[in-house]
Amino acid sequence: MSQIDKNDSCGKTIGTGSQADGYWQDVENKVLDPKMLSQEFADDEFDSFSVTKSRRSFLKIMGFSVTALPLTGCIKIPVRNAVPYLLKNDTVIPGVANWYASTWAATPILVKTREGRPIKVEGNAKSTVTEGAVDAQAQASVLSLYDSYRFMGPKAGGEEVKWNVLDSKVSDALSVAKEEGKEIYLITSPVSSPSQLAAINEFSNKFAAKHVSYSAVSNYAAAKANLITHNQLTHNEYNYENADIVVSIGADFLGTWGNSQAATRQFARRRTMRNGAVMSKHIHVESFMSLTGSNADHRFTRSVSDQRNILLAVLKELTGQGSTSASENNKEVVKIIVDALRNNAGKSLLVSGDSDVNAQVIVNKINQALNNYGKTVFVYNKKYEVAADDAKFEAFIDSMKAGKVGAAFFLDVNPAYDYHNAERFTGALNKVATTVSFAMSEDETSRLCNFVAPTNHVFESWSDTQVSNNELSFTQPVIQPLFGTRMAMESLLKWAGNETEFYDFMKKVWAKNFFPIQSNQATADSFWNKSLHDGVITLDGISSLVTASNINAASYASKLAAVKYQDAFNIVTYQKYGIKDGSMANNPFLQELPDPITKATWDNYVMLSPKDAKKMNIKSGDVVTLKAESGSVTIPAIVQPGVAASTVAVAVGYGRKVAGKVGKNLGGNAYPFNSFVNGTFQNATSFGVVTKTGKFKGLAQTQTHHSMEGRDIVRETTYSEYKKNPKSGNEFPMKDKLSKIHIYPAHDMSGHQWAMAIDLNSCTGCSSCIISCNAENNIPVVGRKEVAMRRELHWMRLDRYYKGDESEPEVMHMPMLCQHCDNAPCENVCPVMATVQSSDGINQQIYNRCVGTRYCANNCPYKVRRFNWFNYDREDKMANMALNPDVGIRTRGIMEKCSFCIQRIQEGKLQAKRDRRDLKDGDIKVACQQSCPSDAIIFGDKNDKDSEIAKFLGDERNYVVLQELNVQPRVSYMTKVRNK
Repeated sequence: MSQIDKNDSCGKTIGTGSQADGYWQDVENKVLDPKMLSQEFADDEFDSFSVTKSRRSFLKIMGFSVTALPLTGCIKIPVRNAVPYLLKNDTVIPGVANWYASTWAATPILVKTREGRPIKVEGNAKSTVTEGAVDAQAQASVLSLYDSYRFMGPKAGGEEVKWNVLDSKVSDALSVAKEEGKEIYLITSPVSSPSQLAAINEFSNKFAAKHVSYSAVSNYAAAKANLITHNQLTHNEYNYENADIVVSIGADFLGTWGNSQAATRQFARRRTMRNGAVMSKHIHVESFMSLTGSNADHRFTRSVSDQRNILLAVLKELTGQGSTSASENNKEVVKIIVDALRNNAGKSLLVSGDSDVNAQVIVNKINQALNNYGKTVFVYNKKYEVAADDAKFEAFIDSMKAGKVGAAFFLDVNPAYDYHNAERFTGALNKVATTVSFAMSEDETSRLCNFVAPTNHVFESWSDTQVSNNELSFTQPVIQPLFGTRMAMESLLKWAGNETEFYDFMKKVWAKNFFPIQSNQATADSFWNKSLHDGVITLDGISSLVTASNINAASYASKLAAVKYQDAFNIVTYQKYGIKDGSMANNPFLQELPDPITKATWDNYVMLSPKDAKKMNIKSGDVVTLKAESGSVTIPAIVQPGVAASTVAVAVGYGRKVAGKVGKNLGGNAYPFNSFVNGTFQNATSFGVVTKTGKFKGLAQTQTHHSMEGRDIVRETTYSEYKKNPKSGNEFPMKDKLSKIHIYPAHDMSGHQWAMAIDLNSCTGCSSCIISCNAENNIPVVGRKEVAMRRELHWMRLDRYYKGDESEPEVMHMPMLCQHCDNAPCENVCPVMATVQSSDGINQQIYNRCVGTRYCANNCPYKVRRFNWFNYDREDKMANMALNPDVGIRTRGIMEKCSFCIQRIQEGKLQAKRDRRDLKDGDIKVACQQSCPSDAIIFGDKNDKDSEIAKFLGDERNYVVLQELNVQPRVSYMTKVRNK
């Protein structure tokens, strides 16, 4: 329908979500509105197909709404001409993907393009740091590239101008500021790019500008602690794989704290039973349930004050420094932690998410006392890293208020939204004569600036990144700039009087700084080309390991112990795994990604403990007002197990007022609850009250039932029991008998037979697989109201179950998708044979046959089939560029579900055929498998006895869900083992 002209020659609007036909849906206007519902099948047009209706109505029914063919004479069909290649690029073959190495947020990636369009992101397995792991934001980044709300070109005074006009105006303003002796500031996000830093330095030297790195969630406290103990303002690097014991106090290292992709990869290797590795133990203390806490062997729910008491008591027990002992409530926790760390000195790791410098110095001291430096925790002298500096940003605002700043430039930052005191910032900014934003699309800060020099998207840019102490990663453009934007570094160089293109500038930086310290390539050009091709390169000599003398943390312990706490709700802010700091709030994939813990989409909310909720008579969905001295939000509450008493948690990244169609006016802005205390931005220093408003706003959750009802959906055991008996927790006496019972004649098992296994010990529940599946299979976003109606279209879901005490529950994560059953219960109820078994064991869904009876969904015990209630919005031509051409767009009224990425299976077969060889294990990776940062998903041919999937299927831990039904799924799971 999107190809039909929006207006027929009779002047009547059709086919675009209008009131006329009322069934195009987008992410903002859903059909829960009764007026919209009444027009889904309007009585005057769909009443029994009566021939007494007008000819026009009859033809509209038969020609447009039913068959989608333009039969009426007044519908215009636009002419679309196919344009052949005039000068064909030899590297671009229609129908064949091209892959380019690049970088996203310090994560080495590969970008898949089709006919010049980036459509999919995967991790770069050549990276020694992430080893191919990517998070949800990297998976969703392609949609941000095709955001039609991006700036079309530069602006001056709110008016669109040419680049040469902007360059002239900005250059003049810089000259004036310099002549007047005013300060010039360049505010950027944290920078770890050698070439960008070289360009920034050139600009800074030209105008005596001050470069300040800013992040509202910077974890500056940890970097400042390293400056105190190691004389380096830098963040640690960790090796979780080397740690037999990992103790985390409020650090969500598997979610949003630190390099979560690398941490997940390393952590998972010590949790799986695959290679006979000794299983590590994870002890976690936190005030609310996080992704990392949900994966802990021992998890303790404690308030922020209790966490600090535990940290101080551990310091005293292990080092003798400080005078704080464990409170009565924390004695058992301290004993468990101290015993575990003391017995694993040199093979342990303590991390903390505390945003106070004193706490981080104590953490450094404990790791030093345990001899962990150089084994599980490392401090490097990184000359190409500029970490966020909270204190310098505060000094910048003070300078603006004092009228000392003549020009301020903002790159990849939005302090008018995410600084904790936005009024203080905006008031100070009004005193600056020249303000320039490099934003890609309009945001709260760019709206206040008198110049906008829009920068390119990452996929349109050149850059480089120091990923770790010895690894560099390239960023290269995979598409020409879609709009009239320009790389920010080229703008800075041009204003500094350097007309060099940034590509050439980068080559000079690499030839000068990195070519001389390598020995594999003979020339600078060959070194550049090889590095660019691989995307990553490991070089010794770009950083050096730093050690510290004996750390004395006694004075810092005294300062931390002296912190006072109010008698009110302690407000703790945090980042949700998908939205994070809110800079990608206009990405619908991320908005509809269920939070790994709450399973809520499209909103932030106030998390309350069950105990406090009962006391205040609050239930999930009740709208409450959370108020503190610094601000307030009015958003729904959610009653969440694992939240400490007298603690509320609320996610930042929401409450945007200036964003695109998707991102604005969702939830409330929680950044005002942060504060600048003891030289750092802190996220747990606000105290306030919670009051009910009397209103109710149901949460859009993808899971509302959290019990297994006594069934062994997730099978589990302990590590000690597993070592005694590998079948522990996985005994099922009917297994052999059931396998011989078939509803149908047995399938032919010759040839390739595809199967999947999911290791519950490796899966952290991060949900990256969901975004990867969405991007690969063109799964539409349905919007908040539809999710609330349980009509989400995700082919894969992450079920989360609780066990035990509601204040300190154990959590189980289970990916659930179509199980591709050999005795499939969906097949024998489909009246049109739309769901059938393929010769290689895939439960196929034939869309052209499906008439939408939904019998199959009713008969599916796993509830993994999705019904298309509407033709969801595909009118945005820019967003449509992200669609995978190998996968069809499904229309309303049919079922859809996981296909085991059949397009990837066919591509793997064809590639093997072109290479004139047999298909090998690993040639085919389905989307969820390839994106999984913990390698929890295994896919392959179970008839290949040497394949990894065959080994998994023969493992004692392997089982299928609801085995008693004997539907014989092709998807199986590995028993979860806890190290208790």
